[in-house]
Amino acid sequence: MIKNILNKIAHKIPFLKNLTYTHWFWIIVSFITLLRIFIIGKFGLDGDESYYWIWSRNLSLSYYDHPPMVAYIIYVSTFIFGNSEFAVRFPTIITWFFIFIMTFYLTKKLFGEKSAFWSIVSSFLVPLFMINNLDIRPEIPFTFFWMLFIFIFWKIIETSNSKYWYLIGIILGFGLLSKYTAILLIPSVLLFLIISHKHRFWFFKKEPYIALIIAFIVFSPVIFWNIENNFASFGYQFNRVITKSHYEGLNILIRLFIAPLKQFQIIGFIIFIYWAVLFWSIYEYFRENRDSLLLIFTFSFPILLFFDIIGLHNWILPYWLTSGYLVLSLGVGELTQLGWRNKWLRIYSYLSWGLGFITVFLLLINIFYKVIPDKTFYSKFETFKQLKDIYKIKISDHSDNYYGRKEIANKVYDFTKHKEKGIIIFSNDYGEASRLSFYLPGNPEVYCLNDVIDTYDFWQRNLASLNGKDSIFVTNAMNFTEPTKVYPFESWEKPEMVEIYREGRKIEIFYLYYGKNFQLEKLDPKYTSAILGPKLTLKEGLIRLWNRIINIIKK
Repeated sequence: MIKNILNKIAHKIPFLKNLTYTHWFWIIVSFITLLRIFIIGKFGLDGDESYYWIWSRNLSLSYYDHPPMVAYIIYVSTFIFGNSEFAVRFPTIITWFFIFIMTFYLTKKLFGEKSAFWSIVSSFLVPLFMINNLDIRPEIPFTFFWMLFIFIFWKIIETSNSKYWYLIGIILGFGLLSKYTAILLIPSVLLFLIISHKHRFWFFKKEPYIALIIAFIVFSPVIFWNIENNFASFGYQFNRVITKSHYEGLNILIRLFIAPLKQFQIIGFIIFIYWAVLFWSIYEYFRENRDSLLLIFTFSFPILLFFDIIGLHNWILPYWLTSGYLVLSLGVGELTQLGWRNKWLRIYSYLSWGLGFITVFLLLINIFYKVIPDKTFYSKFETFKQLKDIYKIKISDHSDNYYGRKEIANKVYDFTKHKEKGIIIFSNDYGEASRLSFYLPGNPEVYCLNDVIDTYDFWQRNLASLNGKDSIFVTNAMNFTEPTKVYPFESWEKPEMVEIYREGRKIEIFYLYYGKNFQLEKLDPKYTSAILGPKLTLKEGLIRLWNRIINIIKK
């Protein structure tokens, strides 16, 4: 159907007649990239995006939540374009442009030009790739290096050129500088080499092990940061992985198999073709011994299984799965072509493509104009989380998070103009504190004081300068904290309530409190960075690490 449309267009425009699938790929990917560039500056930042922007203004070897790559690329972009929504998100669009190019040309190598074209067209109809990845996230550079790693690894499989292993080591290191999940590239390579008997000889070559050393060296700044900060980031991520599940026995097995069904809303009906690719790739590999099929399985299954298991006891965010499904997309075009004679597969393909296009289109429009009802994505089990109907709305439609923060920043700015100079601004939520700093004129420092460890705690080790200052405290219904019971000020003025509306629909309530004379000595230490302890020098950190190792050995 799509091919017929392209042929009709080419027939009416003479210079399009001789275009190949590769030419059509470049036309489509360029159009989509330009469209995404046009829209990324038209809506506000969400909490996480502004949080990463704050990181870029406080450059470090690493951060509590993630490695530093996302901060670095935001820093470069905002240095060039200034502080704007466009500048913060621009790295996302350019990175995905190259991801699509790598995906197309890798698929072309594996299965041919036609399969590559249909695989990439199918990807354009997946909400996970087209909508969820408009925002800037650590997953953006991570996905780029994940696909680049696979691209170069395939060069090794094709050519047996050992020199490519050194490049693999650098790429793995940059992947780890983007997100710790890049470590799963190692078991993926191991799984490939174990299953593929003709490539097991690499286990007896020095180059793969040198690649690991190179990756370690590239990643070492994050290790140094963790040594100086009591392994805070490693500990945080490790605890998220090993948190004990609330489910036991048969319930765990049930959730293990049902959890992927939750991914339906971010992939669409085409998800069943993706899953078919997963099983088809390993089944056909053992029948035909095609390395291209093994590549797809070994670089998708481990990461998807990993997050499936994590999903037993933790909330899984959609974009965490991007790299796994992107690898599966390599085989979508080939599998679809092989089964195209089957009437039901053709019907299902047309249905999934059509619904995919409609879903992507509606979700894109919904960012700017409310066209999807809240209840569409609202689950009954979340009703207990409601707070004055605000949480229900926020859970239902993420696009609401893009609105209202400029208005709040203007309110805070107007509030401060009538107060004495030197007033401090703080919030109890890192996302709101970050957005206030982004949208306030001059991008002033905004503090975040709460009882949960975040990256702000590593910048706020010394709060002595705040003692005795007057302050504006900003909170909202979603993360409401009664400041008069938590933050010790000599006195508080009556709060101002600000309701945020989107197209006549209330989506959030903010509260602005004015406190006089902050009394730092009375603040509960759990609302400060005291729990982190003092920052260590690298030497002190290494000594502490050595002592811990000795104690573990003794026990």
